[in-house]
Amino acid sequence: MSYTIADVLKFMHPELGSLGGVVEVMAAGCRGEQRGLWRGFCGGNKGILAGWYNDVKKLISAIRDLDKGWRGRSGEPEYPESIYFTVNQPPETLLGRSNNQLTAGAARTRDIDIEQYTNLFIDIDVDLPAARQFTKAGEKRIYGTLSF
Repeated sequence: MSYTIADVLKFMHPELGSLGGVVEVMAAGCRGEQRGLWRGFCGGNKGILAGWYNDVKKLISAIRDLDKGWRGRSGEPEYPESIYFTVNQPPETLLGRSNNQLTAGAARTRDIDIEQYTNLFIDIDVDLPAARQFTKAGEKRIYGTLSF
């Protein structure tokens, strides 16, 4: 079974679309200035973009646009190293940092900013030797032992 970005967001943030539902999206490994994709010049060691969204369509559009990539200075396609979103709802006041758009260098949501924890994210990684690749058979064994 495959899930869309919208499916994941609806599961993690059912409050979106209702008054006060906000999600922060962060992308790392972005470089330069890309008008229409984000505001400002993105640089530094990590190349961080952040945006706070209460509009689901704009949120999904921003993630899809990042995932498609952009042309870098060399003319070659570039993509973010990673894209994350908050699992717990930040306060609506953080929309003032970057309202329904991505911005380079925006201050990120801190743990202290979260007023109520509603989700607990658990990241389960398989301990494999560095040279060994994860196979489909191994994936089935792992997921077969987990219950959701």
